[in-house]
Amino acid sequence: MTDVAGRVVEIPLVGDSLQAPFSGAAGVGTDLVTAGDRLEGGVTTVAWLVTLLSAGTPILLMVLIWAALRLAWARRARSLGRELGEPQAQELLALRALVHQRPRRLQEVLDDPVTAWRARDPEAIRVLADLELADVGLRTSR
Repeated sequence: MTDVAGRVVEIPLVGDSLQAPFSGAAGVGTDLVTAGDRLEGGVTTVAWLVTLLSAGTPILLMVLIWAALRLAWARRARSLGRELGEPQAQELLALRALVHQRPRRLQEVLDDPVTAWRARDPEAIRVLADLELADVGLRTSR
């Protein structure tokens, strides 16, 4: 419209009177373009915020749950790992294995795990302790 207003001036007799409406329309067009650009920027910002909130919230929730479970596992493994060198701790771990492990799993590693534990067989105690430690990713030193 600005270009047209500049050329309309060249028309003899009526050019000056026609220039004002074209210049006014050019100003209104510029204002509309500016408003459209601002609206586009606002819509883009809102779209990004909605995207981040709708995708980020479940992801953050899952990461927090995973971190809590991982921290609990690390604490349990650390507490069990501290006492591995003590014979009494290995006996206690063997007893925990007798209580927590499935009977079929116990019989896969030892024919009679209860009798072996009662006899305080060091090899049987180590095997049973390894079963219990395997649940947290540890094992006794051999």
